Amino acid sequence: MKNATFYCILMSVSIDDDQSMLLQILAFHGLINSLNNTNFLQSEHFKKLPLSNINKEVLTKSGLGNPGYLAMILYSLLIIPKNIDEIYRSALNDLINDMELKELSFKGKTRSIDHLIYLKKAISSNGIIFENIDGIPSVRFLVKNPENFEVEYSLTISTSDGGRIMNLILSKMEKYLEKTLKPK
Repeated sequence: MKNATFYCILMSVSIDDDQSMLLQILAFHGLINSLNNTNFLQSEHFKKLPLSNINKEVLTKSGLGNPGYLAMILYSLLIIPKNIDEIYRSALNDLINDMELKELSFKGKTRSIDHLIYLKKAISSNGIIFENIDGIPSVRFLVKNPENFEVEYSLTISTSDGGRIMNLILSKMEKYLEKTLKPK
Protein backbone atom coordinates (compact mmCIF):
# COMPACT_ATOMS: atom_id res chain seq x y z
CA MET A 1 0.00 0.00 0.00
CA LYS A 2 1.65 3.10 -1.23
CA ASN A 3 -0.12 5.95 0.47
CA ALA A 4 -1.04 6.94 3.99
CA THR A 5 -4.59 7.92 3.01
CA PHE A 6 -5.45 4.24 2.48
CA TYR A 7 -4.32 3.52 6.04
CA CYS A 8 -6.33 6.47 7.36
CA ILE A 9 -9.44 5.19 5.59
CA LEU A 10 -9.21 2.00 7.66
CA MET A 11 -9.78 3.91 10.87
CA SER A 12 -13.34 4.76 9.82
CA VAL A 13 -14.56 1.56 8.14
CA SER A 14 -15.93 -1.78 9.13
CA ILE A 15 -14.37 -4.78 7.41
CA ASP A 16 -15.49 -8.35 6.94
CA ASP A 17 -13.32 -11.45 7.35
CA ASP A 18 -12.33 -11.61 3.66
CA GLN A 19 -11.33 -7.95 3.61
CA SER A 20 -9.38 -8.47 6.82
CA MET A 21 -7.44 -11.34 5.25
CA LEU A 22 -6.64 -9.28 2.15
CA LEU A 23 -5.50 -6.35 4.29
CA GLN A 24 -3.24 -8.64 6.31
CA ILE A 25 -1.70 -10.08 3.13
CA LEU A 26 -1.12 -6.57 1.76
CA ALA A 27 0.31 -5.38 5.09
CA PHE A 28 2.71 -8.34 5.31
CA HIS A 29 3.91 -7.71 1.77
CA GLY A 30 4.31 -4.02 2.59
CA LEU A 31 6.44 -4.94 5.62
CA ILE A 32 8.70 -7.28 3.63
CA ASN A 33 9.00 -4.74 0.83
CA SER A 34 9.88 -1.93 3.29
CA LEU A 35 12.46 -4.09 5.07
CA ASN A 36 13.99 -4.99 1.72
CA ASN A 37 14.05 -1.36 0.54
CA THR A 38 15.82 -0.24 3.73
CA ASN A 39 18.51 -2.95 3.46
CA PHE A 40 17.31 -4.58 6.67
CA LEU A 41 19.46 -7.67 6.12
CA GLN A 42 22.58 -5.50 6.42
CA SER A 43 21.37 -3.74 9.59
CA GLU A 44 22.41 -4.18 13.20
CA HIS A 45 18.78 -5.02 14.04
CA PHE A 46 18.94 -8.06 11.76
CA LYS A 47 22.25 -9.18 13.25
CA LYS A 48 20.71 -9.05 16.75
CA LEU A 49 17.60 -11.09 15.88
CA PRO A 50 17.38 -14.43 17.70
CA LEU A 51 17.51 -16.45 14.47
CA SER A 52 19.67 -19.49 13.91
CA ASN A 53 22.86 -18.94 11.95
CA ILE A 54 21.53 -21.04 9.08
CA ASN A 55 18.36 -18.91 8.82
CA LYS A 56 20.43 -15.74 8.81
CA GLU A 57 22.72 -17.19 6.16
CA VAL A 58 19.81 -18.24 3.95
CA LEU A 59 18.21 -14.80 4.21
CA THR A 60 21.52 -13.01 3.63
CA LYS A 61 22.25 -15.07 0.50
CA SER A 62 18.73 -15.22 -0.96
CA GLY A 63 17.37 -11.84 0.14
CA LEU A 64 13.88 -11.05 1.37
CA GLY A 65 12.29 -11.23 -2.09
CA ASN A 66 13.48 -14.79 -2.62
CA PRO A 67 11.71 -17.65 -4.45
CA GLY A 68 10.25 -18.93 -1.17
CA TYR A 69 8.63 -15.56 -0.56
CA LEU A 70 7.35 -15.39 -4.14
CA ALA A 71 5.73 -18.83 -3.72
CA MET A 72 4.15 -17.84 -0.39
CA ILE A 73 2.82 -14.51 -1.58
CA LEU A 74 1.42 -15.97 -4.82
CA TYR A 75 -0.34 -18.64 -2.76
CA SER A 76 -1.68 -15.96 -0.43
CA LEU A 77 -2.86 -13.80 -3.32
CA LEU A 78 -4.29 -16.45 -5.63
CA ILE A 79 -5.57 -19.23 -3.37
CA ILE A 80 -6.71 -17.72 -0.06
CA PRO A 81 -9.01 -14.89 -1.25
CA LYS A 82 -12.40 -16.16 -2.36
CA ASN A 83 -14.62 -14.89 -5.16
CA ILE A 84 -12.47 -11.96 -6.29
CA ASP A 85 -10.68 -13.46 -9.31
CA GLU A 86 -12.53 -11.12 -11.65
CA ILE A 87 -10.75 -8.06 -10.27
CA TYR A 88 -7.50 -9.18 -11.90
CA ARG A 89 -8.29 -12.04 -14.35
CA SER A 90 -8.23 -9.95 -17.53
CA ALA A 91 -5.19 -7.88 -16.55
CA LEU A 92 -3.29 -11.01 -15.47
CA ASN A 93 -4.02 -12.82 -18.74
CA ASP A 94 -3.00 -9.73 -20.73
CA LEU A 95 0.23 -9.37 -18.75
CA ILE A 96 1.23 -13.01 -19.27
CA ASN A 97 0.27 -12.91 -22.95
CA ASP A 98 2.59 -9.90 -23.39
CA MET A 99 5.55 -11.45 -21.52
CA GLU A 100 8.59 -12.97 -23.11
CA LEU A 101 7.87 -16.55 -22.09
CA LYS A 102 10.58 -19.11 -21.55
CA GLU A 103 8.06 -21.85 -22.27
CA LEU A 104 4.33 -22.35 -22.64
CA SER A 105 2.54 -25.60 -23.35
CA PHE A 106 -1.17 -26.13 -23.07
CA LYS A 107 -3.36 -29.13 -23.82
CA GLY A 108 -6.78 -27.62 -23.45
CA LYS A 109 -10.06 -27.84 -25.29
CA THR A 110 -9.99 -24.17 -26.28
CA ARG A 111 -7.47 -22.01 -28.06
CA SER A 112 -7.48 -19.26 -25.45
CA ILE A 113 -5.84 -19.89 -22.13
CA ASP A 114 -7.18 -18.55 -18.86
CA HIS A 115 -3.79 -18.42 -17.15
CA LEU A 116 -5.38 -17.60 -13.81
CA ILE A 117 -7.11 -20.98 -13.60
CA TYR A 118 -3.87 -22.83 -14.29
CA LEU A 119 -1.70 -20.66 -12.06
CA LYS A 120 -4.10 -21.35 -9.20
CA LYS A 121 -4.04 -25.10 -9.94
CA ALA A 122 -0.24 -25.13 -10.15
CA ILE A 123 0.26 -23.18 -6.93
CA SER A 124 -2.34 -25.13 -4.95
CA SER A 125 -0.98 -28.52 -6.07
CA ASN A 126 2.72 -27.80 -5.45
CA GLY A 127 3.34 -27.36 -9.15
CA ILE A 128 5.59 -24.32 -8.81
CA ILE A 129 9.23 -25.03 -9.61
CA PHE A 130 12.15 -22.62 -9.38
CA GLU A 131 15.09 -23.23 -11.70
CA ASN A 132 17.84 -21.49 -13.62
CA ILE A 133 17.39 -21.46 -17.39
CA ASP A 134 20.39 -20.19 -19.32
CA GLY A 135 21.56 -18.42 -16.15
CA ILE A 136 18.23 -16.66 -15.61
CA PRO A 137 16.32 -17.40 -12.39
CA SER A 138 12.98 -18.74 -13.58
CA VAL A 139 9.73 -20.12 -12.25
CA ARG A 140 7.66 -22.88 -13.82
CA PHE A 141 3.96 -23.35 -13.15
CA LEU A 142 3.08 -26.96 -13.91
CA VAL A 143 -0.33 -28.63 -13.95
CA LYS A 144 -0.64 -32.35 -14.59
CA ASN A 145 -3.75 -34.37 -15.24
CA PRO A 146 -4.36 -36.36 -12.03
CA GLU A 147 -5.57 -39.40 -13.98
CA ASN A 148 -2.71 -39.93 -16.43
CA PHE A 149 -0.12 -37.41 -15.15
CA GLU A 150 0.22 -35.81 -18.58
CA VAL A 151 1.13 -32.14 -18.54
CA GLU A 152 -1.97 -30.03 -19.16
CA TYR A 153 -0.27 -26.68 -18.68
CA SER A 154 3.30 -25.54 -18.25
CA LEU A 155 4.35 -21.91 -18.12
CA THR A 156 7.93 -20.87 -17.48
CA ILE A 157 8.84 -17.22 -16.92
CA SER A 158 11.68 -15.32 -15.29
CA THR A 159 11.29 -14.82 -11.54
CA SER A 160 11.27 -11.07 -12.21
CA ASP A 161 8.16 -11.63 -14.36
CA GLY A 162 6.78 -13.64 -11.44
CA GLY A 163 7.30 -10.47 -9.43
CA ARG A 164 5.40 -8.49 -12.07
CA ILE A 165 2.47 -10.90 -11.66
CA MET A 166 2.63 -10.47 -7.89
CA ASN A 167 2.71 -6.65 -8.16
CA LEU A 168 -0.21 -6.60 -10.61
CA ILE A 169 -2.39 -8.67 -8.27
CA LEU A 170 -1.35 -6.60 -5.23
CA SER A 171 -2.25 -3.40 -7.08
CA LYS A 172 -5.65 -4.76 -8.18
CA MET A 173 -6.40 -5.96 -4.63
CA GLU A 174 -5.56 -2.55 -3.19
CA LYS A 175 -7.95 -0.88 -5.64
CA TYR A 176 -10.62 -3.48 -4.87
CA LEU A 177 -10.32 -2.83 -1.14
CA GLU A 178 -10.42 0.94 -1.61
CA LYS A 179 -13.73 0.54 -3.48
CA THR A 180 -15.33 -2.04 -1.18
CA LEU A 181 -14.45 -0.83 2.30
CA LYS A 182 -17.61 0.46 3.90
CA PRO A 183 -17.65 3.55 6.13
CA LYS A 184 -18.88 2.89 9.67
